[in-house]
Amino acid sequence: NLGKKMGHQLTDKQYEDLVWLWYEPLARLVTIEHDIHQTLTTLKNRGIKLAILSNTFVSASVLNKQLRELGLFDFFDFIYYSYMFNKRKPHPEMFLSAAKQLDLNPDQILFVGDRVDNDINGSIQVGMYPVLKKTPININKKIPPGITAISNLSELPQVIEKINTENK
Repeated sequence: NLGKKMGHQLTDKQYEDLVWLWYEPLARLVTIEHDIHQTLTTLKNRGIKLAILSNTFVSASVLNKQLRELGLFDFFDFIYYSYMFNKRKPHPEMFLSAAKQLDLNPDQILFVGDRVDNDINGSIQVGMYPVLKKTPININKKIPPGITAISNLSELPQVIEKINTENK
């Protein structure tokens, strides 16, 4: 808005480049699990739909650029950033909107997250099956009883097999 008031207006490309200049140092800090591509390939080969539901104010173009650079973008059927919805996890509408986009009922969705307050509680609230990804940010958090917790995303195929076996 300040730029417009002073008679300057950025093109979409200029804006994206500017945001990337700000975000790139953060992007360089991101690490991914060494076997994440193999894990996501396994899940996709099993016909599992994959999505990202993220609380963020950062532009989708910037975050998607990072996902592309990491070789992850094409694994996902749907990517949903909270700023696009004006709601943040754990708001039920975020979870329900994602389920609708995937054409699945909430009880057909395994939701993996690293935040008990936003991810686990939010997914429970709408009837999804929550899985907590253990990270340093949740190490001392109280985990609700009966919640599956994993250390690595490579554990997901086995978690899904276990759930499918229990629900037969």
